[in-house]
Amino acid sequence: MPLETYLSGPMSVLIDVNSYCQLRCRYCSSMPFDGSLLEAERVISLLKELGEFPIWSLTFSGGEPFLHPNMVDFIEASWQSGLVPSINTNGLKLLNGNLLKRLVKLHIKGIKFTLNISLDSNEPIDNDSARGKGNDVKEAIKIALSNGLQVDINSTIHSGNINSALDLIDEYPGVKQFRFTPVIPTHSSLTSGMDLAVEEKRMKEFWQKALELQDELGEDKIRLPFQRDKKKSLMDCKQNHCFCGLTTCFIDSCFDVYPCNWSKTKDNKMGSVKNTPIKSVWNSTRAIEIREKGQKARLCEALPSLNPDSGDLPARYKGVNDQISG
Repeated sequence: MPLETYLSGPMSVLIDVNSYCQLRCRYCSSMPFDGSLLEAERVISLLKELGEFPIWSLTFSGGEPFLHPNMVDFIEASWQSGLVPSINTNGLKLLNGNLLKRLVKLHIKGIKFTLNISLDSNEPIDNDSARGKGNDVKEAIKIALSNGLQVDINSTIHSGNINSALDLIDEYPGVKQFRFTPVIPTHSSLTSGMDLAVEEKRMKEFWQKALELQDELGEDKIRLPFQRDKKKSLMDCKQNHCFCGLTTCFIDSCFDVYPCNWSKTKDNKMGSVKNTPIKSVWNSTRAIEIREKGQKARLCEALPSLNPDSGDLPARYKGVNDQISG
């Protein structure tokens, strides 16, 4: 896309509403958690601004977004702004009767949203080898579905669940979509999570089975990190440019804006929407400079799997100890 014709606003937006969680998943891409929390009034006004753009995808994440006291308000405000949000969640707060009642109330009012619940396997031992609270998450999914809420399941593939992850499809026929992704390199997965690694041959066999299921059930039911024409994992692609920042943006739990959550380094900060409209940040000279940089090289080159000697790694790769239990 020529930079002189870049979009007037992002098509896809990811917002981290907080930075704390009840779990410590061994491959987590959001740790370390620093305890930050977005101010509710500004989030709601920001959602009105985002509603002026032709956004196709709005996702709330964290941390665990339902630990934010105003998360339900954000869902309602999104809908009022013409947006249908998705919420990346571990599902545990759905066991709280009050939260469930509020979400069901939104559903009854016709407000649409999707719960992207993370579960690696329906077998608690397999799931808990990397995540934890498998039985509780299973119960949360059951409760959400029984109350008519729309649920997608996100499953990360690792040595603990590679033999049982695809069984999730039969276990939860009411789930709209299943997403399977490999472990992304982070400080945790590259150190204490080394045993989660899967040998290449075994991983290819898994993806082949997943592809066969996708052919049978459709890409709307099963999403995989593959380019269908090449049958090649996106993790292995060697693009020499970056689309992030041209069509997407990531707003972290301090209101700072980046092209995506993987390119969150000080050199890629496009600006802040704490006191500035998103349109001003998106069209700023700084944002244009970052887009130009992204046409020369991927903005996520700081990933340790790609450039382990980089001196400007995102915090999640530095192994900082977080003290926030959530």
